[in-house]
Amino acid sequence: MPLGAVPTMTIIKAGQIFAVTSGEYSDYRLDGIFRALKDIDPENREQWATGLDGSKLAAKLMQEGFAEELTYYDWYCDN
Repeated sequence: MPLGAVPTMTIIKAGQIFAVTSGEYSDYRLDGIFRALKDIDPENREQWATGLDGSKLAAKLMQEGFAEELTYYDWYCDN
């Protein structure tokens, strides 16, 4: 499990901030940072994640009223 990843059985509670990410290694990307508007339980997460990439999952969460996208800034450090 990647650092900071939500454990499989954890509920993302309304009000919590979470990121949707996808891909591996050089294809890894941040698809958005969101605030949960309703609790997102493990069953919903498993059902929604099947067959969806990160951007489609993010769109579905917003369409279903479970999340709102937050404005964020990418601060890249090349150390």
